[in-house]
Amino acid sequence: VDTGFKYLSVAPYGQPPYATGVVGREEELAAVDAFLTAAPAGPQALLLEGEAGMGKTTLWQAAVRGARERSYEVLECRPAEAEARRSFSGLEALLAAHLDARDCLPPPQRRALEIALRLRDAGTTAPGARAIGLGVLGVLRLLASTQTVVLAIDDAELLDAASAAALTFALQRLGTEPVSLVAARKPGGATALRLDRFVRQPVGPLSLGALHRLLQDRLETVFPRRQIVGMHRVSGGNPFVALEIARMGLTLSDAERPLAPTRMEELIQARLAPLPS
Repeated sequence: VDTGFKYLSVAPYGQPPYATGVVGREEELAAVDAFLTAAPAGPQALLLEGEAGMGKTTLWQAAVRGARERSYEVLECRPAEAEARRSFSGLEALLAAHLDARDCLPPPQRRALEIALRLRDAGTTAPGARAIGLGVLGVLRLLASTQTVVLAIDDAELLDAASAAALTFALQRLGTEPVSLVAARKPGGATALRLDRFVRQPVGPLSLGALHRLLQDRLETVFPRRQIVGMHRVSGGNPFVALEIARMGLTLSDAERPLAPTRMEELIQARLAPLPS
């Protein structure tokens, strides 16, 4: 879909400094680097999409570090499930460090944004969604007049609907301003943010070799190939699950290791068993 967002692709390459500690994600890091490289030229949008535990947040954090290394202004938001029903909680987090920018907005937009961010009482007349969206757009344009701006949203499916609507309104009206968006979410996560405007980068299972390197790096232990193959099979290449299985295996004696989990259900049961009823 041609949405006006620009995207440049690059071939896999050596690991950049901001990606230290990221294992086996050459394709994903190439997408992140392309996003960061193109951001000064105008609006970009990158979505890192993967199941829980696959490492999308790790890659999202690498993108945030990379943006800061390039001296971009990063507006960061990591919504929690408890905040999803509180209107404009995401917008509050994104704009928290730049509230002074509202002073440069026209009075109607400034009032609307201040009410949305709970900086002023609404009185008898609540602001319209358009006025709030224009206020957000005005702040983004003001910030982008002096630097490249990156909006970074983790767990985008938890972003409250009011914030998502205001951001969508603003992003759709950007011209060539250097304002870009990188987000991470679970596949199929419902959100009012227009994710169809993103370049999607799947974050899938790790290869057997990458999983082996990850376990060695994180646990500082050399595992026999037979165990690595078993952990890769049981975890489905999910790095978080594989680390849990490996940590459990390290607590077992040699005699007990054949009883290590062979299915996800067994792993979950083993973790829950010691807990009080």
